[in-house]
Amino acid sequence: MNKLMAESIFLKKYKIEAVAYKATGLVWNQLEDIYNHYELLKPELEDIAGTMSNRLMKISKVHSVRFRIKDSEHLIEKIIRKRIEKEDRVIGIENYISEITDLVGLRAIHLFKEDWESIHDMISNTWDLKETVKAYLREGDSDAYRKAFEEKGLKVEDHKYGYRSIHYITKTKPAKSEFFAEIQVRTIFEEGWSEIDHTVRYPYEIDNFLYKEFLMILNRLAGSADEMGTFITLLRTHLEENKTQMLTKQQEIERLQKILDKPNMDEDDKKEIKEGIASVSTLGNLDFLNSSLQTSYPVPNLLHINSILNRTGNNTNSYTHSINRIQNGLSGFTKNINLHGGYSYPDSNKKNQSQIPEEPAIVPDPTKMSTKEPQNNSDKEKKNNSQ
Repeated sequence: MNKLMAESIFLKKYKIEAVAYKATGLVWNQLEDIYNHYELLKPELEDIAGTMSNRLMKISKVHSVRFRIKDSEHLIEKIIRKRIEKEDRVIGIENYISEITDLVGLRAIHLFKEDWESIHDMISNTWDLKETVKAYLREGDSDAYRKAFEEKGLKVEDHKYGYRSIHYITKTKPAKSEFFAEIQVRTIFEEGWSEIDHTVRYPYEIDNFLYKEFLMILNRLAGSADEMGTFITLLRTHLEENKTQMLTKQQEIERLQKILDKPNMDEDDKKEIKEGIASVSTLGNLDFLNSSLQTSYPVPNLLHINSILNRTGNNTNSYTHSINRIQNGLSGFTKNINLHGGYSYPDSNKKNQSQIPEEPAIVPDPTKMSTKEPQNNSDKEKKNNSQ
């Protein structure tokens, strides 16, 4: 079993002032007894840590778990520093297990900022907690972000070194004795930053100005990376929803195309096409769809197709011409849909003037549209011939 080094060597190694240490009234022999007792206890604590780690890894949003058992020398250092900070705090061999609550330390790492809520729920339902959970945030984090933690019953504090992390002190009782363990939950970017910060500054360069300034820049980069991660998840959700909408739209367009392919269309067919167009329009934002139609095909958008049907009269040539335009637009649109959730556009270098519609590109409100159909020269010539 390892033995604790001599008092003077220990104080020098951990940069504890001899005068401050003597003022605590601590006796080195008693600290040696704690050290030796803890050395014998560590294998049991390792079993506890392993069991808790396995439980945490079963939480779906947890990316990875790390754990450690507190180093024996660091335990003695912590006891001394706590006594220096507070003279009446007595920590001895009888109570150090309950007073030092991070003998077992675990970190549950997740990918995205918003994942913390489901992890929090699982931890709270799995272990009893010794105290209120603390959420450490950066100074300047939004009120809405803070409120999300407060609504879950967490105590929110600004961390003086600027990292985001949620800390739990859990109770566990594998046998007759009760132990405490600290679980820290944070994103993978916060973990990377805190590891670098801890390696560079802890515990003896905390106030180094240069380290502090450059590590704060790294801190902000980690925070920005977290925000970008959240944005990417929102983007993925949007694209998945858009993919579903596009598949539904394509099916409806194909159904309308079959109606248009009939040799003769009656009023019921026209009504069905109009209702179909209306249903497609409600499936989602038409911006992508309109952009696709405007790029290469002679029908500006679905709302305009609807307006064509409303304006078509009894004139045979006008009716045929309008139906042809609708068919071209629908056909072009279905060919241009990318089934992976978006649209593929023709090479802009290959576009020519005839592919760009002369009619208004966007019709924001069909109820406010002019009842007179815009005409290009070819339309006028066809109407003159028909007369």
